[in-house]
Amino acid sequence: MSVARRFSVIVVGMVILIYSCKDEPQEEFHPHFPDIPTNFEVVNSEYDDFNSNMQYLPLGWLLQFSSNRNSQGQHYDIVSERVRLRFHMVTGIFTIETDTSVSMWHNFELMIDSVNSLHDEFGPCSYHFNRDLLFYSSDVNGAQDIYFIYSDEGTNLSSPQMLGIIDMNANELYPSFFGNDFYLYGSSDQNRIRSMIYCSDKDGQFDIYNVELTQVSDIISTLSSNEIHESQKLNINSANDDKCPYVNGYLMVFASNRLGGFGGYDLYYSRYEYGNWSEPTNFGDIINTEYDEYRPITISIWGFDNNLMIFSSNRVGGKGGFDLYYVGIESMIE
Repeated sequence: MSVARRFSVIVVGMVILIYSCKDEPQEEFHPHFPDIPTNFEVVNSEYDDFNSNMQYLPLGWLLQFSSNRNSQGQHYDIVSERVRLRFHMVTGIFTIETDTSVSMWHNFELMIDSVNSLHDEFGPCSYHFNRDLLFYSSDVNGAQDIYFIYSDEGTNLSSPQMLGIIDMNANELYPSFFGNDFYLYGSSDQNRIRSMIYCSDKDGQFDIYNVELTQVSDIISTLSSNEIHESQKLNINSANDDKCPYVNGYLMVFASNRLGGFGGYDLYYSRYEYGNWSEPTNFGDIINTEYDEYRPITISIWGFDNNLMIFSSNRVGGKGGFDLYYVGIESMIE
């Protein structure tokens, strides 16, 4: 059993709420994320809400995303909401609700006060090792650069620090780790990290890059180094913009306006197979529209027969601007 699956066994009881009928037995539904994109209306606003991340915390999940709500449309901050995932075993209805029952603040929530500025902060991505780590990007220096902030083994936080291992001379955003049997949720083994994947427009359009991270025993020391690592374009790039990569296990999801889509930016996926990333596949017209779909993330939870994907879109029917949506996709992470 993988680390991610063992971890999910622990939290599944918090995710699936089993309802019984006192009158007579009823057929129970198998836990399943919805096949149709659903507006994440409990967290969306009339402003732009996008670039999300989900981090498991004790007693629930923390949703982090970028929004210009706090400045009333002027600039983007990272905001957070504690949420709870619920599946009704009798009706088969899945919902995500905000959770205000926990008053204790976590490191990842405290970090937001340190990273937000009067500039644009995008693309949070967090990891829990023996220390908590949060990636994000900011244009405080003019272009979007990748930053990180971390905690010690307690609640003391570092100052935000610019990533020094890649040459940032353009817009660089959306980093996430990749490694054999390294999963975004549940894996605390830093030795499994082999590379960091991100996107940059250094060659005139956005492409997805890979930077090797060898012999990682302390990821904070690796990220804090000013020794530039060589970045390589991945084989999945096109002649158009390929951006917003998010890697979880052996699955990469990203946004692209390449030819052959349904209009604007569409969501695609690629699987790591036989030592390389597979030819990207469009998620299809149930998920993609003639409008823009951005920044997908994926979650695998034991007991569900599919994976959860959260993304943003400016399609018709939302609350305004970009909204967050969630949908079930085929199980592909492991």
